[in-house]
Amino acid sequence: MSHLTLEARPRTITGKKVKILRRQGLLPANIYGHNVESQAVEIDAHEFTLMQRHLSASSIIDLKVAGTARAVMIHRTQRDFATGKPNHIEFFQINMLEKLTASVPLVLVGHSDALRKNAGVVLIQEMNTIDVTCLPGDLPTSIEVSVEHLTNVGDAIHVSDLNVDRSKLEIRANADDRVAGLSSSQMHAAEEEAGAAESAEAGAEGETAPEGEE
Repeated sequence: MSHLTLEARPRTITGKKVKILRRQGLLPANIYGHNVESQAVEIDAHEFTLMQRHLSASSIIDLKVAGTARAVMIHRTQRDFATGKPNHIEFFQINMLEKLTASVPLVLVGHSDALRKNAGVVLIQEMNTIDVTCLPGDLPTSIEVSVEHLTNVGDAIHVSDLNVDRSKLEIRANADDRVAGLSSSQMHAAEEEAGAAESAEAGAEGETAPEGEE
Protein backbone atom coordinates (compact mmCIF):
# COMPACT_ATOMS: atom_id res chain seq x y z
CA MET A 1 0.00 0.00 0.00
CA SER A 2 1.47 3.35 -1.03
CA HIS A 3 1.57 6.13 1.54
CA LEU A 4 1.66 9.88 1.23
CA THR A 5 5.10 11.38 1.71
CA LEU A 6 6.03 14.49 3.66
CA GLU A 7 9.42 16.08 4.21
CA ALA A 8 10.49 17.19 7.69
CA ARG A 9 13.62 18.63 9.27
CA PRO A 10 14.91 18.36 12.85
CA ARG A 11 13.78 21.40 14.84
CA THR A 12 15.94 23.34 17.28
CA ILE A 13 13.50 26.17 17.99
CA THR A 14 11.07 25.28 20.80
CA GLY A 15 8.70 26.94 23.24
CA LYS A 16 7.21 30.33 22.49
CA LYS A 17 9.91 31.00 19.91
CA VAL A 18 8.14 28.68 17.44
CA LYS A 19 6.18 31.78 16.39
CA ILE A 20 9.27 32.61 14.34
CA LEU A 21 8.84 29.35 12.40
CA ARG A 22 5.19 30.03 11.67
CA ARG A 23 6.03 33.45 10.28
CA GLN A 24 8.46 31.67 7.95
CA GLY A 25 5.75 29.32 6.68
CA LEU A 26 6.93 26.39 8.78
CA LEU A 27 4.85 24.23 11.07
CA PRO A 28 6.32 22.90 14.34
CA ALA A 29 5.68 19.22 15.00
CA ASN A 30 6.76 16.35 17.24
CA ILE A 31 7.23 12.64 16.58
CA TYR A 32 6.72 10.12 19.37
CA GLY A 33 5.71 6.49 19.76
CA HIS A 34 6.21 3.29 21.72
CA ASN A 35 9.93 2.84 22.40
CA VAL A 36 10.55 5.92 20.24
CA GLU A 37 12.43 8.92 21.58
CA SER A 38 10.38 12.06 21.03
CA GLN A 39 11.80 14.32 18.34
CA ALA A 40 10.99 17.93 17.48
CA VAL A 41 10.68 18.58 13.74
CA GLU A 42 9.43 21.27 11.38
CA ILE A 43 7.45 20.86 8.15
CA ASP A 44 6.34 23.15 5.37
CA ALA A 45 2.92 24.52 6.36
CA HIS A 46 1.70 24.85 2.74
CA GLU A 47 2.72 21.28 1.84
CA PHE A 48 0.95 19.96 4.93
CA THR A 49 -2.23 21.88 4.05
CA LEU A 50 -2.22 20.40 0.53
CA MET A 51 -1.62 16.90 1.86
CA GLN A 52 -4.45 17.19 4.39
CA ARG A 53 -6.99 17.14 1.56
CA HIS A 54 -6.02 13.52 0.86
CA LEU A 55 -5.84 12.32 4.46
CA SER A 56 -8.31 10.36 6.54
CA ALA A 57 -8.12 9.49 10.22
CA SER A 58 -6.41 6.21 9.34
CA SER A 59 -3.90 7.49 6.77
CA ILE A 60 -0.27 6.47 7.16
CA ILE A 61 2.36 9.02 6.16
CA ASP A 62 5.98 8.39 5.21
CA LEU A 63 7.59 11.26 7.10
CA LYS A 64 11.12 11.77 5.80
CA VAL A 65 13.40 13.23 8.44
CA ALA A 66 17.00 13.87 7.41
CA GLY A 67 16.61 11.37 4.58
CA THR A 68 15.09 8.60 6.70
CA ALA A 69 11.43 7.66 6.17
CA ARG A 70 9.39 7.06 9.31
CA ALA A 71 5.87 5.61 9.12
CA VAL A 72 3.60 7.87 11.16
CA MET A 73 -0.03 8.74 11.72
CA ILE A 74 -1.40 12.09 12.81
CA HIS A 75 -2.33 11.82 16.47
CA ARG A 76 -3.38 15.41 17.09
CA THR A 77 -3.57 18.65 15.14
CA GLN A 78 -3.59 21.82 17.21
CA ARG A 79 -5.19 24.80 15.48
CA ASP A 80 -5.07 28.54 15.86
CA PHE A 81 -8.20 29.67 17.67
CA ALA A 82 -8.74 32.72 15.45
CA THR A 83 -7.91 31.31 11.99
CA GLY A 84 -8.52 27.58 12.39
CA LYS A 85 -5.21 26.88 10.67
CA PRO A 86 -2.89 24.15 12.04
CA ASN A 87 -0.18 25.50 14.35
CA HIS A 88 1.29 22.25 15.74
CA ILE A 89 1.19 18.59 14.72
CA GLU A 90 1.75 15.47 16.80
CA PHE A 91 2.89 12.48 14.73
CA PHE A 92 2.71 8.97 16.19
CA GLN A 93 5.37 6.63 14.78
CA ILE A 94 4.09 3.13 14.14
CA ASN A 95 5.74 -0.27 13.80
CA MET A 96 4.68 -1.87 10.50
CA LEU A 97 5.06 -5.32 12.10
CA GLU A 98 2.77 -4.61 15.06
CA LYS A 99 -1.01 -4.44 14.96
CA LEU A 100 -2.70 -1.17 15.79
CA THR A 101 -6.25 0.01 16.39
CA ALA A 102 -7.51 2.97 14.37
CA SER A 103 -10.76 4.67 13.43
CA VAL A 104 -11.64 4.21 9.76
CA PRO A 105 -14.22 6.36 7.89
CA LEU A 106 -17.33 4.61 6.53
CA VAL A 107 -18.28 5.97 3.11
CA LEU A 108 -21.73 5.33 1.63
CA VAL A 109 -21.61 4.49 -2.08
CA GLY A 110 -24.20 3.68 -4.73
CA HIS A 111 -27.85 4.69 -4.93
CA SER A 112 -31.02 3.28 -3.42
CA ASP A 113 -34.02 3.19 -5.79
CA ALA A 114 -36.26 3.79 -2.79
CA LEU A 115 -34.93 7.33 -2.49
CA ARG A 116 -35.63 8.06 -6.14
CA LYS A 117 -39.10 6.54 -6.17
CA ASN A 118 -40.41 7.74 -2.83
CA ALA A 119 -39.96 11.31 -1.61
CA GLY A 120 -41.01 10.22 1.88
CA VAL A 121 -37.93 8.03 2.37
CA VAL A 122 -34.62 9.22 3.79
CA LEU A 123 -31.25 7.48 4.11
CA ILE A 124 -29.74 7.78 7.58
CA GLN A 125 -26.06 7.07 8.20
CA GLU A 126 -25.79 6.04 11.83
CA MET A 127 -22.06 5.27 11.92
CA ASN A 128 -19.51 7.54 10.27
CA THR A 129 -16.42 5.69 11.45
CA ILE A 130 -15.55 2.29 12.85
CA ASP A 131 -12.58 1.07 14.90
CA VAL A 132 -10.51 -1.75 13.44
CA THR A 133 -7.40 -3.63 14.56
CA CYS A 134 -4.88 -4.83 12.00
CA LEU A 135 -1.33 -4.54 10.76
CA PRO A 136 -0.56 -1.03 9.48
CA GLY A 137 -0.08 -2.32 5.93
CA ASP A 138 -3.64 -3.68 5.95
CA LEU A 139 -5.24 -0.52 7.32
CA PRO A 140 -7.74 0.93 4.82
CA THR A 141 -8.10 4.69 4.44
CA SER A 142 -11.89 4.14 4.28
CA ILE A 143 -14.48 1.37 4.03
CA GLU A 144 -17.11 1.66 1.31
CA VAL A 145 -20.69 0.75 2.22
CA SER A 146 -23.01 0.06 -0.71
CA VAL A 147 -26.63 1.17 -0.19
CA GLU A 148 -27.95 -0.17 -3.51
CA HIS A 149 -29.78 -3.12 -1.97
CA LEU A 150 -31.80 -0.95 0.45
CA THR A 151 -35.31 -0.94 -1.01
CA ASN A 152 -37.84 -0.45 1.80
CA VAL A 153 -38.29 1.62 4.93
CA GLY A 154 -36.66 -0.34 7.75
CA ASP A 155 -33.97 -1.90 5.56
CA ALA A 156 -30.56 -1.43 7.12
CA ILE A 157 -26.88 -2.24 6.76
CA HIS A 158 -25.24 -3.66 9.86
CA VAL A 159 -21.62 -4.09 10.87
CA SER A 160 -21.89 -7.75 9.93
CA ASP A 161 -22.66 -6.68 6.34
CA LEU A 162 -19.45 -4.71 5.85
CA ASN A 163 -17.38 -6.01 2.96
CA VAL A 164 -13.92 -6.33 4.51
CA ASP A 165 -11.30 -9.05 4.74
CA ARG A 166 -11.91 -10.25 8.29
CA SER A 167 -8.83 -12.45 8.16
CA LYS A 168 -6.84 -9.19 8.21
CA LEU A 169 -9.22 -6.74 9.88
CA GLU A 170 -10.75 -7.19 13.31
CA ILE A 171 -13.86 -5.03 13.57
CA ARG A 172 -14.20 -3.43 17.01
CA ALA A 173 -17.99 -3.13 17.02
CA ASN A 174 -21.03 -5.33 17.58
CA ALA A 175 -22.08 -7.27 14.49
CA ASP A 176 -25.69 -6.06 14.81
CA ASP A 177 -24.83 -2.36 15.12
CA ARG A 178 -26.56 -0.34 12.38
CA VAL A 179 -24.33 1.49 9.90
CA ALA A 180 -27.07 3.00 7.74
CA GLY A 181 -30.72 2.44 6.92
CA LEU A 182 -33.89 3.73 5.31
CA SER A 183 -36.47 5.60 7.34
CA SER A 184 -39.62 7.56 6.55
CA SER A 185 -39.09 11.31 6.54
CA GLN A 186 -41.94 11.77 9.03
CA MET A 187 -40.49 9.21 11.42
CA HIS A 188 -37.04 10.80 11.10
CA ALA A 189 -38.44 14.26 11.81
CA ALA A 190 -40.26 12.95 14.89
CA GLU A 191 -37.09 11.28 16.16
CA GLU A 192 -35.11 14.48 15.67
CA GLU A 193 -37.74 16.50 17.56
CA ALA A 194 -37.72 13.97 20.39
CA GLY A 195 -33.93 14.06 20.53
CA ALA A 196 -33.91 17.87 20.62
CA ALA A 197 -36.48 17.85 23.43
CA GLU A 198 -34.41 15.36 25.45
CA SER A 199 -31.29 17.48 24.98
CA ALA A 200 -33.12 20.63 26.07
CA GLU A 201 -34.53 18.85 29.12
CA ALA A 202 -31.11 17.48 30.06
CA GLY A 203 -29.63 20.95 29.70
CA ALA A 204 -32.29 22.45 31.95
CA GLU A 205 -31.71 19.79 34.61
CA GLY A 206 -27.99 20.48 34.48
CA GLU A 207 -28.38 24.22 35.15
CA THR A 208 -27.40 25.47 38.59
CA ALA A 209 -28.40 28.65 40.32
CA PRO A 210 -25.78 31.43 40.55
CA GLU A 211 -23.77 31.50 43.78
CA GLY A 212 -25.81 33.07 46.54
CA GLU A 213 -29.11 32.33 44.83
CA GLU A 214 -31.35 29.27 44.87
